[in-house]
Amino acid sequence: MILHIDVANKIATFQKRGGCIVCGNSDYQIQFSFDREWDAHDEKTARFIYNGQFTDVDFSKTEDNNICPVPILYDTTEVEIGVYAGELKTTTSAFIECYRSILCEVAKPSEENDRLHTNEAKEAADRAEEAAKLAQEYADKVIIEGGGISADVERRLTALEHDTAPRFTTDKTLTLSAEGVLSVNTATTTDRTLPIRAADVDVTVGNIEILLKTI
Repeated sequence: MILHIDVANKIATFQKRGGCIVCGNSDYQIQFSFDREWDAHDEKTARFIYNGQFTDVDFSKTEDNNICPVPILYDTTEVEIGVYAGELKTTTSAFIECYRSILCEVAKPSEENDRLHTNEAKEAADRAEEAAKLAQEYADKVIIEGGGISADVERRLTALEHDTAPRFTTDKTLTLSAEGVLSVNTATTTDRTLPIRAADVDVTVGNIEILLKTI
């Protein structure tokens, strides 16, 4: 939200059409409009005074704009704003009305508030702990011969972080040993439901080259 302050003859005046400031917010800016005596000063400092303290904010002129962010104000009903620059040029104070936000009120948290936030924090911690535990158990068990982890396994491990990974299962073509080694089951006969090793091909079929010569 942009508020407007005009500076003429070193007098700073807040243009009330811009509204006011609600304490505790960080999205306010001041658009300054200076007369020509400030043309030589691209670098300026705005001073914000409230509750007996001040905050200085440096800002620069860019593209004919003099915009300065407003620091977050707390527990005040009015802020004074002025500008100074160089050696030395300064303005009077402009006054902007402020409203105290709900965060400015002094109150103790209720028992219900404590209970709700304690339960939410505990549930989140429990979910994170369980996901980490499952991921570690899964990683410890999945050891693939030849090294490396497949993209599918990586996907499963990642999914475990969100407690959505499917459990690892095998069928007759795979064996997962007690040590967590995954291996492929092969046929030693002509059973076509399992892969057959190259050595067993020679035993079952014979030497292909010799057979072809006899044809």
